[in-house]
Amino acid sequence: MSGLMPLAMSRALSQPCIRVLEQPQLMSVPEVVASFDCRTVQAADLASFHADLEFRALQEGVFHGMALWFTVDFVTPAGTERLFTGPEAPATHWKQTTVLFPQAFSATEGLTIQAQVSLDTNAENPRRYDVTVDIENPQDEQDDHDMETDVEAYNTLLQACKDQMGNVEDEEDDEETEGHPNE
Repeated sequence: MSGLMPLAMSRALSQPCIRVLEQPQLMSVPEVVASFDCRTVQAADLASFHADLEFRALQEGVFHGMALWFTVDFVTPAGTERLFTGPEAPATHWKQTTVLFPQAFSATEGLTIQAQVSLDTNAENPRRYDVTVDIENPQDEQDDHDMETDVEAYNTLLQACKDQMGNVEDEEDDEETEGHPNE
């Protein structure tokens, strides 16, 4: 293994990945991190929010990380229209945000996983959030088994996120120079 691997892993794990997920990739039923009423919410309510979550594995598999997305209900006198940006709906340009765990772990069906999620407004760009996920790794409580396949899948996912980070940085550079012909 290269001496640069720890640095590469640290960089890849320090930033969420923006990607499209599919429903079968989810290992548990989604949990709500926050809910806001756009008619009454105050800016201070959006600056920082936190949630204690509990996930139950729906099947045997490997937990690589956590995915985040949003759903919006547009309520009008004519009715309610819902915008889904999660894996259960057709892909949107918002995609989903994935936060990789430092180490993937295996789960058996029914395993309960505790997590704390914090979203805090980014100091440099108030349109973004810094996402922190603290998770209890239940791996210690499970029987040991061969994780070679799990590690290979995790490394593939990690590489996809690294590739995506390069694409996102390129898109951000393009967005920042849009409308500025001299740059």
